[in-house]
Amino acid sequence: MRIKQLIKKWRNVLSNNKYLLKIILKYREGKQYVAITILITIFKMIVSYVFILFPGFIVNELSLGKRVSILATQAIILIGVPAVVSLLCILLGIKQTKTRNELSLKLENDFYSFTINMDYETYENPSIQTQKDRSQNIYMNSINAI
Repeated sequence: MRIKQLIKKWRNVLSNNKYLLKIILKYREGKQYVAITILITIFKMIVSYVFILFPGFIVNELSLGKRVSILATQAIILIGVPAVVSLLCILLGIKQTKTRNELSLKLENDFYSFTINMDYETYENPSIQTQKDRSQNIYMNSINAI
């Protein structure tokens, strides 16, 4: 019984994330934001692999071959890749922030355009107002799903 509830919760979470992604991906800025976020994640992952692999390569080269040119290349990669990736992440982070702000403005504009087109009597209904506030909160925070 417990496993069924857990699976149901996971399906609910996945369907909610799918819905939020659908909202974001209908905008050009949303697609850019997702792509930039994925690139930043991949670049940070590359740095982790460099720190995992290259110290072992250097130790192997020191203990076995003592080929200075290969050792120097590995040391340069160990030092250079994180520096270059950090620079790329900073530049992509700036673009990501700009894209996120543009996307947030578009989401807000579309939501308010939708609510302005509502019937005034319906809009002033307290239960509708509560639902509008909840949907506004979800819609505006859909960027945080990424």
